[in-house]
Amino acid sequence: LLGNWRKALQDSLAAQQLDPKNIKSYFRGAKAAMHLNEFERCRQLCAEGRALDPKAPEFETMLKDAASKEAAETEKQRKLAAAREAVEGPARALVAAISSRGIRVTLPQVRLDKHSRPFLDSGGSLHWPSLIMFPESGQQDSIEDFHEGSSFKDHLDAMFGPDAPPLEWDRQGEYSRQNIELYYLSHAGRVLDQEQLMEAMQGRWPESSAEWGPKRYGEQAAHWRRVPEALSLGELMQRGDYVVPGLPLFFAVAKGTEYRQRFLAEQMRR
Repeated sequence: LLGNWRKALQDSLAAQQLDPKNIKSYFRGAKAAMHLNEFERCRQLCAEGRALDPKAPEFETMLKDAASKEAAETEKQRKLAAAREAVEGPARALVAAISSRGIRVTLPQVRLDKHSRPFLDSGGSLHWPSLIMFPESGQQDSIEDFHEGSSFKDHLDAMFGPDAPPLEWDRQGEYSRQNIELYYLSHAGRVLDQEQLMEAMQGRWPESSAEWGPKRYGEQAAHWRRVPEALSLGELMQRGDYVVPGLPLFFAVAKGTEYRQRFLAEQMRR
């Protein structure tokens, strides 16, 4: 339909070139401009038409219709802008907070839903949903709200303390508090730029490809790194080799086990 109105406007302008006194061409052009939301051009054509025939009522009616339609369109755009800002505003604040801390983000290594993203509290602190993977069993555990100022020790004490239930699959009892070690994959992938990060914080991640993955060789090669439990999440994220793979992702193994040796040996094959 817009294409038809566009052609109608072009035809009316062409008709005016051939006959500048063709009053119908001004009315048709003004009507087409109104339907195209070109309200300034609509008013201009109405003024030119009224100059030719001040008594023609069609232009007065057209101006009223155009004013009504312009007001409705302005309100529609205001609501769209408000809805867009309701989504983009928090995302923009997140990007600013992440960037100001020197935190780098790459594509997720696990499937995320569109709500799996950090949030800022009223005091300006970042909170991250985080995952702890148990590669030996293929199981995982989540920390829904990991405050950037909280230490890994505090979370591990809560998850593996004396009052915590044992892991159902850990029949040998190897994953005790004193045996748990956490690791992360350094240089986990290519870092998102600001525009990509803005999209990601709205749940729209770039399409994955091999070029995004961790590297095997060179200064940016990926390796398993032990998480110092005394560090806070925020301190770890500011390490030069840490890149957040969508959300903070850590791998738990049990000290002194055969599986731990195999797990760590994998970095030798990267």
